[in-house]
Amino acid sequence: MKLYIILVAVIAVILIVSGIVILIHNVSQQQTNLTKVVFPDQNQISSILGNGWNITGLFEENYSSAVKQQYPGGTALFQEYIQKGNQTITLNVIQLNSSTTTLKGVKIGKYLVSANITGNSSKFDLSSIENLEIETLKSGNGLKPELNQLLFPANSSVSLLEFGNAITKNYTLYFETIMYNNSYISIDLANSSNVSSLFTYLLRSTGQNVTVSTINGVKYFNLSFVSQYGSVYYFVGIKDNYLIFMQSQMPQAFQFFVEISNKV
Repeated sequence: MKLYIILVAVIAVILIVSGIVILIHNVSQQQTNLTKVVFPDQNQISSILGNGWNITGLFEENYSSAVKQQYPGGTALFQEYIQKGNQTITLNVIQLNSSTTTLKGVKIGKYLVSANITGNSSKFDLSSIENLEIETLKSGNGLKPELNQLLFPANSSVSLLEFGNAITKNYTLYFETIMYNNSYISIDLANSSNVSSLFTYLLRSTGQNVTVSTINGVKYFNLSFVSQYGSVYYFVGIKDNYLIFMQSQMPQAFQFFVEISNKV
């Protein structure tokens, strides 16, 4: 359990989950046909917000059951993260399943645009960044979440529920959650010239005598424990500048770990 807490703390930057109040104006509707979700690039962000604001991540969630729990009426969620110091702006684009919604934001076609901010931001006006996103959507040109080529795309046996990337102080993270055989598998890749220290730290933090093995040139260890929700399995590996972290409800997920180790 100790490893789980430590790993969650390290990877938490990619789990920028809501529960925060959305600081936006009431819904207004704009009719237009949109074919894809895109976000402003760094030059556009700097021109609106000024220097020091940097794009730190992109995220897409297509698991409609999870989306509608957080955003009633939503079927998919797209986000861009923009950071300056301890302030983080999250641009949200929610795909709706109907023409009406009780959610607050700016409705444009089948999407709802909103923004929220955390950190020292009591007097921050989000209307300019919301308007920028609306214009970016209309243009159809911009950034969009991309699945890292080392991760697993959807196919006949794998459902891709969410994916994205995030930039932290020390690492670039690529992540996804997939469903295989009705079980969830969460996969994170940390890329940095300093991932060896992270691997050593995680290994020492297990508080157990775990065995370090090697497969396809990847040095790895695994750990499992039983929680109130059932068994949880972890696989942590390192090769070159990549650290692989995988969490699953089934030990058979190790086959995905092996496949990634072949790609790295």
